[in-house]
Amino acid sequence: MNTLTRFDKNLGHNVKDFSDYGEDATLVLCLAIFLAHEYQNNLFNTYRLDVDKFAKKMGFDKDSLKAIHPNPEHQKLYNPETDIRLFSNKIENALYKMQTIPIIFKKKASTIKDGVYTEISGMLIFKSVRFFADSNRKGQAKHYYDIELSNEFEKHLNLFYFHIDLNENKIKQLRKNNLFFLYLHLKNNENYLTSLKRTDQSNNIIKSTYKTHFVFDEMCELIGLTRENTQSYTATKKKYILKNKIKKLNEIANTNYTIDFVKAIQIIMLTHLK
Repeated sequence: MNTLTRFDKNLGHNVKDFSDYGEDATLVLCLAIFLAHEYQNNLFNTYRLDVDKFAKKMGFDKDSLKAIHPNPEHQKLYNPETDIRLFSNKIENALYKMQTIPIIFKKKASTIKDGVYTEISGMLIFKSVRFFADSNRKGQAKHYYDIELSNEFEKHLNLFYFHIDLNENKIKQLRKNNLFFLYLHLKNNENYLTSLKRTDQSNNIIKSTYKTHFVFDEMCELIGLTRENTQSYTATKKKYILKNKIKKLNEIANTNYTIDFVKAIQIIMLTHLK
């Protein structure tokens, strides 16, 4: 089964900005990736989300996703006279945010308009989310969500994307080791570097190593080492943790990254392309 999935390059480059969704950051990111995967197998841009299927694929506990959220975002604007349903559980809260709160890009992002690259500051991921109730063969209630992708997200999945591997075991291990955000960021960069591959006179690909400069603190934040929770850490300790995380990432994702530290705030990431 092909597990390669297209994902928006802007979201890969700005994956750290998902943290603006707070405690729902990982869930929102995983929903975006899962729907991108479903998009590849659907002729239309409306999809029926099965929570059980999503949970299995992306490594979540399905019962936890269906638990009531203590402070759902929808509650702020909920009108019982016009809203058919209050989006009140954990996955509904994330879905509601994805159709009402755009992700704001703090670094450069682009879209394609009339064949020309144009900078954008942010975008919604979903255009609409609708609750749908059905029953299974045993007559038991089954809940789904009909989701329509935003025009921008759908367009980028066709024209402005990179590939990630959605192998279930790999995703679970990446999430377990807090490497999912780092994996996406580096795969997006690797995708660009792959386009620079050189060939010899016989059209054989020449093995290459490329250098990419990253900001040290930003890389640390991608593995959960924020300034707030590492105030007592020395720079040496953070470098040690980051190196070990890169080593673990290579083991799980079959990647080939090495890092070197230059100055106090910068990292050189070496990507070795086969």
